[in-house]
Amino acid sequence: MSNKKGVLRHAVIGLILSAMLAAPVAWAGFEEGLNAYVKGDYTTALREWRPLAE
Repeated sequence: MSNKKGVLRHAVIGLILSAMLAAPVAWAGFEEGLNAYVKGDYTTALREWRPLAE
C-alpha cells in the first residue's frame, strides 16, 4: 500500500512543478494579448490568447 502512496505523491509533485514552470509562459502570452487588445489589434490579441484558452 505504501508504494501506491509514493507513486501518487511523485505524480502530484510532478504536476505541481509542471504548473509552476508553465505559469510564467502563460502570463507572458496573456500580457502581450492584453497590450494588443488595448491598442485595438484584435488579431494579435486573439493569436496570443487562443493557446491559453485551449
